[in-house]
Amino acid sequence: MNVNHGSPVESVLCLQSGGIFVSGGGPDVCVWDMLGGGKLLHRFSCHHKTVTSLCLASGGKRLISGSLDHHAKIYELVNFTPVHTLDYPSPVLSIDVSMNDEYVVAGMINGLVSIRKRDSESTSSETDVMSSVSNIGKVPVKLPDMQVFSHSASSRDTKEARRSVEQALREFKYVKALHISLDNCNKNQARLLATLGELIRRKGLHRAVVGLEEKCIRKLVAFITKHIDVPQYFDVLSQTTYVVIDVLEEMIASGLSPSSSLVSGLHTLGRRVKAEQDSLRELLELQGALQMVFSAPQESNPTPLSPSKTQYEPSVGAARELCVNVS
Repeated sequence: MNVNHGSPVESVLCLQSGGIFVSGGGPDVCVWDMLGGGKLLHRFSCHHKTVTSLCLASGGKRLISGSLDHHAKIYELVNFTPVHTLDYPSPVLSIDVSMNDEYVVAGMINGLVSIRKRDSESTSSETDVMSSVSNIGKVPVKLPDMQVFSHSASSRDTKEARRSVEQALREFKYVKALHISLDNCNKNQARLLATLGELIRRKGLHRAVVGLEEKCIRKLVAFITKHIDVPQYFDVLSQTTYVVIDVLEEMIASGLSPSSSLVSGLHTLGRRVKAEQDSLRELLELQGALQMVFSAPQESNPTPLSPSKTQYEPSVGAARELCVNVS
C-alpha cells in the first residue's frame, strides 16, 4: 500500500484502533484509512513550518504534533480540531507525553530538552491533564557538557523580541533579526543560537553580519568567545566565526580598518581556540598512550607440570624401548 502525503514524511503514527495511521510532513498532518487501502480521511494544516514529530496523549484520545515553527499543537481525535498550542523557544524536533500525561517532553534544534509539568493544583482539579495544558510549567534540563539557558519565565519583552525576530525572518530582514537577537542575548542566549542557525540554513548569515554595526560585531565575537567550547554549539559558532572573518577581510580590502577593541576581541577568541586546541592535543596523546597499553601482548599462564613428572623424565614408552649403544 502506498500513500502520497504530498511532502517528505517526517513522522508516522498508528492510532490505537489499528486501522488508521497519521503522517506528518511539511506543514500538513494527514489521516489515512489503512483498511480502506490508504484512503485519505482528513488533512489539516495548523503549522506554517515542517511537522517533525507526532505522538498520542490522554490515552490515545488526543494527538500532538511538534513543528519547526516553535509550536506543538494538540488535537482532538474525534474531529481533528486543535484545542491547545504549546510555545517553545526553538524549533521542535521531537515531542512525547508521559503515560499519565503529567509531563510533556520536547527536544529542540538548539540541543535543549524542555520538560513541562502540570501544576499540583491542576492535577487535583482536572481529570484530563491535556485540558489544563495551559497550566503546565517549564523545566529546563541540562544535558552532558552543555550549558542550558532557562526559558521558564519569559518576560513580556522577551516574548516580543521573539515575535520580532520571527517577523524579521519571514520578511527576509536578516540584519534586523540578528540585531534583535544580539540585543537580547544576555537574557536568552538560545534565541541567538537559533537565529544564527536559521541564517546559516538560509545562507543569509553573511548578509546579516555585513549589515551590522561594529559594536554589534564586537558583541557577536564576545558571545562566540564565551561559548565556543560548548560541543553542541560548536558547529553554529565555528561557521559564524568564518563568516565574521570573511566580513572583516572584505572590510580591510575596502580600505576600512577595524577598531582596536574589535581586534582585541579577535585576539581573545584566538587564544581561547588555541587553549581548546592544546587541550584536544593532550587528550589525543593520552588516547594514544592508552591504546598502546591495550594493544600490548598479554602473557598467558603456562600449563603447570604434573607433580609426578619432571620436565626431564622420559615417557613410559621411551623408557621401555630405550636402547643404549656403548662402544
